[in-house]
Amino acid sequence: MAKHDNPRVALLIETARDYGRGLLRGIVRYSRLHGPWSFYITPGDFEQVVPKMQHWGCTGIIARIATPQVVRAVLDCRLPTIALDLAESQLQPSNPLSKLSEIASDSYRAAQMAAEHLLERKFLHYAFVGTAGHVWSDRRQTSFCERIIAAGYQPHAYSVPRRTRKRA
Repeated sequence: MAKHDNPRVALLIETARDYGRGLLRGIVRYSRLHGPWSFYITPGDFEQVVPKMQHWGCTGIIARIATPQVVRAVLDCRLPTIALDLAESQLQPSNPLSKLSEIASDSYRAAQMAAEHLLERKFLHYAFVGTAGHVWSDRRQTSFCERIIAAGYQPHAYSVPRRTRKRA
């Protein structure tokens, strides 16, 4: 990369949810202070469109690695990558994704705080509503239910299923 070229970063992060948009705002703020950077981004949910990294001239990736296609694309391009919220299986030393840098929210603590907030209000019934199959949601459900059970209540857990087809 020539000195005058801006770093080109593929942002494979969902824009349909506040958490992803917050990460993107932070990345843009950082690039304004330390950049400039050029970005590749496509609006959407967790199913991201992966650019042709070499064709676009990508120099790095920040990604939620949620599908086998994204795993393959990220590993095949051999670019510096920061992953978001890797699953326990992805963090195992035998998994090549475990070698990536990672940004992870403290889902366990967030759920504990939510449970504490509700317990302080002395409700009699507790429920967790999550998004099935997402690492952060699964971690929050486990932590929330553990805390509610420890307080002597039986929580209910509901999971909204993942969409199986694309919107028209």
